[in-house]
Amino acid sequence: MTYLRIYSGELKAGETLLNATQNVQERAARLFRMHAHKRERIDHARAGDIVAVAGLKEALTGDSLCGVEQPFLLAGLAIPEPVVSLAVEPRQVQDRDKLMLSLEKLQWEDPTFRVREDEDTGQTVLTGMGELHLEVVIRRLLDDFGVEVNAGQPQVVYRESVSAEASHTETFEREIDGKLQRGEVSLRVAPRERGAGNEILLPPHDAEGLTEEILNALRETLTMALGSGVQIGYPMVDMSVVVDQVPVTPGVTSVLGVRAAAQRGLTLAIRAAKPVLLEPVMALEIVSPGEFSGKVYGGLQQKGGRVEGMESREVVDLVRAHIPLSEMFGYMTELRSATQGRGSFTMEFSHYDKVPVSVMERLGLK
Repeated sequence: MTYLRIYSGELKAGETLLNATQNVQERAARLFRMHAHKRERIDHARAGDIVAVAGLKEALTGDSLCGVEQPFLLAGLAIPEPVVSLAVEPRQVQDRDKLMLSLEKLQWEDPTFRVREDEDTGQTVLTGMGELHLEVVIRRLLDDFGVEVNAGQPQVVYRESVSAEASHTETFEREIDGKLQRGEVSLRVAPRERGAGNEILLPPHDAEGLTEEILNALRETLTMALGSGVQIGYPMVDMSVVVDQVPVTPGVTSVLGVRAAAQRGLTLAIRAAKPVLLEPVMALEIVSPGEFSGKVYGGLQQKGGRVEGMESREVVDLVRAHIPLSEMFGYMTELRSATQGRGSFTMEFSHYDKVPVSVMERLGLK
């Protein structure tokens, strides 16, 4: 079942639609008007209706559907980066395959939910937007799919970056399977503004001796290397990598040699560029009765939060702040206690920022 919001025109049961986001055609076999858990079959729906459709196999959350003869693409959803993760395992060994199928279905309908397998530990790691998000996922695994899981404590998803510029020239030369593999790469790394993302700059295509194969291998190797940092192994963000030189000696320089030199050269350059650990910072909005705002304000300061402003609205105050995600686990209980159960909050990811020294020490990085 796929829920649709119809913005214009009319949709009839059995009609063929174009998924403009994925450029595939699908057939809306049956239409239903939903009444809580009950459904009423209908023949057509008009603009303004929210209906459920059976038969769509490719449509995902945020896709645009339209008439085949009139392609039309609506603005998509802004999918925020998930920032909280926990490890799960099935309570029954025989549920292993069932768990993976269930998680695949949940990912299909929720673009803010991710699943990966940790290469080092073999654990299945779920990543979402917050504690409550992951609690709902685990509850749905039991209620909707009949899979019971054991879950670890939620963990913050960190990122790594550099805080200074550094350069390095690495040469790789080794005989492998009776053939000499050689490569040399000179590169520089430097920090970028928060949220700017990564940038990889390679020598021009017409540089002497550089082939398309070597350039593609360079880009692929550097991109993969940025996916794992040098401190704890979290992805690198907000940094630039500039490849200055890749000397090529015909008959001697090999693609494998260049890959190896680029991999090690980037790692050593990052280590020399004063690597830093970044944590997710959340934009927080708290609604609290006016008489408890002082307690709420004090609690945020103790957690290292930065209050951006306070707005009075008749009997309640609206507090806006930025606070590290690591301080938000269990905050709902704390807020209810401070406001006699009358306070509430919402939060969303804002940006990554450098972790304090106390966190570095706890992680063994100081």
